[in-house]
Amino acid sequence: MTKVITLFFCTLSFTSNVLADLPNLGSLFSRNPNRVLNPDLKYLPLSENESDHEIYVAQERLSYINDQPKEYLHFAGKIGNSGSLPFVLFSRFDSNGESQAYQLTSCFLSFNPRTLETLDEWLFEDRQFSTINGCRIRPASTIEFDTIHQHEHAQEIASYELREGRYNGTLLRASQKVSYALVDSDVILERNRDRIPSYYFASGMLVSPGYYDDYRARTPGQEFDITGLADGIYVIILQVNEARHFTESNYTNNKLYVRISLSTDSSGLRTVTILNQNYNHRGM
Repeated sequence: MTKVITLFFCTLSFTSNVLADLPNLGSLFSRNPNRVLNPDLKYLPLSENESDHEIYVAQERLSYINDQPKEYLHFAGKIGNSGSLPFVLFSRFDSNGESQAYQLTSCFLSFNPRTLETLDEWLFEDRQFSTINGCRIRPASTIEFDTIHQHEHAQEIASYELREGRYNGTLLRASQKVSYALVDSDVILERNRDRIPSYYFASGMLVSPGYYDDYRARTPGQEFDITGLADGIYVIILQVNEARHFTESNYTNNKLYVRISLSTDSSGLRTVTILNQNYNHRGM
């Protein structure tokens, strides 16, 4: 007997037999693009509540320029998955002994959560495969050990920019950090907390549909050195999957524009205020 549950834009089928690889998979995908499930990565808007500490200015008094402490603009990086398929990455060694990252993508018609168990088993057995249970496996960037965070990171997932005045203003700062180790940190919408599943994958990284990974503002790499920048209007651009190494159902929301005001209070401390934020550059 087959029990079918429809949940968060995705049909999960629990059957006694794992879905076999579909014949002529490429033609099926091309003829039915709206019936193919994929993740949808995007940066979630920053909280404007000061108590959340998602964006702030801090002074580093151990480092000085012309007898003045250095100043850093810290900001959180919350990468969410609003698609219909878990964002799944894992690494394998190629014939040259180099590590290559792969993504589980483009599941046709439905996603069976047992696919992740099967994927774990096949990777443990070192099988060679390009499809699994109606889903594709495709190369996607690389996974490397991060010496600062002391664990593996997927490369070229994110990038940050700080621009003067407007979204296309002078580029003042660019991020050094572009890699992440993605996991389910929390649900995107509180009302879905008990309604959507958080999946498990032992062999790599995963962000379930409706969840996000939270890199807090105090995490190393989540800052710009703003020492010497004048008070005024600036735009932070947070971008995920800039080079499109990873397959998504939607690329139009990959940039989050955050318009901010930097100012100095009566005590001489720098403060930051979010003016507005959006996934397009209108008004930015």
